[in-house]
Amino acid sequence: MALEKENTNHAGERFDCVKPNNARLHAIVVIAVFVIVVGGFFVLNRVVIPPEISESERRPLAKLPELTADTFVSSEYMADFETWAADSFAFREPLRTLRAETVFRVFLQSDKSGLYLGDSGAGKFDKIREDAWRRSCGKIRILAERLAAGNGAGLRETSGEISGELQNGPNIYAAIVPDKSIYAGKWMPGFEEDLARDIFAEELPKLTQIDLAAVLTGADFYHTDLHWSQTQLTGVMDAFAAGMNFTPPDRMGFTVPECAGTTQEAGQFFGVYVGQLAMPMPPDDLTYVPVPDNFTNSSNPIGGVLSSQTETPEAQSEISVRVMYLDPSSGEMEEGPLYDFPALSGGDPYNFFLKGPQPLIVLEAADAAAGSVAAGESTGAASEASASPDSDASGSGRELILFRDSFGSSLAPLFLGPYSKVTLIDLRYIDSRVLDQYVSFPPTADILFLYSSQVLNNPDILLIK
Repeated sequence: MALEKENTNHAGERFDCVKPNNARLHAIVVIAVFVIVVGGFFVLNRVVIPPEISESERRPLAKLPELTADTFVSSEYMADFETWAADSFAFREPLRTLRAETVFRVFLQSDKSGLYLGDSGAGKFDKIREDAWRRSCGKIRILAERLAAGNGAGLRETSGEISGELQNGPNIYAAIVPDKSIYAGKWMPGFEEDLARDIFAEELPKLTQIDLAAVLTGADFYHTDLHWSQTQLTGVMDAFAAGMNFTPPDRMGFTVPECAGTTQEAGQFFGVYVGQLAMPMPPDDLTYVPVPDNFTNSSNPIGGVLSSQTETPEAQSEISVRVMYLDPSSGEMEEGPLYDFPALSGGDPYNFFLKGPQPLIVLEAADAAAGSVAAGESTGAASEASASPDSDASGSGRELILFRDSFGSSLAPLFLGPYSKVTLIDLRYIDSRVLDQYVSFPPTADILFLYSSQVLNNPDILLIK
């Protein structure tokens, strides 16, 4: 029996006609497949409980929003529901990987939502938001002027616009951490090096600018992360040495000639871009500049050398480097490690350097620590130690105050040769108005503002009031 029969229309043109039974069967199959797919995913999403945190993306996943009359009328509920649905559907990670592989391998696109794969690894094209950068620079300028005028005495100013030129006081420097995308070899809209320089020059004209873009390459950054590698910063330290008038250390931060160039591997890790891209990538080697035996910490292993279990009381009283952290809950300074090995197994292995995000850290060499109270120790008061006015370029007795973001965590230990004391301040986690409770600002200190585009694009996170 023929399934089809020949027909002609009124114009004599031939066309095929499917019998009603076949049309009905076709409709049933389409409906059944639709119900199975949609219903199957519905059942899976009810059975498979999504995690609260995406470890690959290092962020909390959206929760099912609460339905109320207000959120329904304002359409807020539906917007939040869509976000929750995108974060909680079954097989989310394999489907994200499939999409990424399709974008880069099949369609050969240059990027996926701004994320790219290049010769220097993975990265993200982040444009400079000029208004945001100028606001961030405005905050930095206000703080720099207060420091230069009053050496910290005016940090509690909350109103009024400070004008005029910087007064005689500390040497104040500024440097931009360039985005690794400029070394990717891909001509995409993103970080504009010339615009960044122009904004800093216009908004911070009285600060000595130190250009880092020319001394870095894509190989100086981790392939899977946005940060630079500590063991690749020789050129960066040379740039700081030239701009800040100190002798470049023989062995980066730790001036031990017989160990020149020595580095150690702490382990391997996957950076933030692995999760954001959702693509398989080889891990990065996390290497670091180890501390020689005569640069040991009194209570924590640093660089795999001596710990409190093996040191004698005499050795503990003659430590060469002391690392103090501000405990936000108690307001007291507490001793901790320079390199935090347990962090390697945590959510962000880059926290290996100086325990990751911290409001205030003080690194102090033995000669400085012996004659001063560590910043805020036991009383929460500011340290009275100051650099000697007769300090020379070799670094003896010099003090550095570093206002920084996460890039400063791996960089700061390298200053421990040129400087006897390095104070790290992260204004994302401590308000500038309380700094004078923990930090003194000697007139002979060097002050460095070091920020990346990720921070400068978000001025509201800088707690400068």
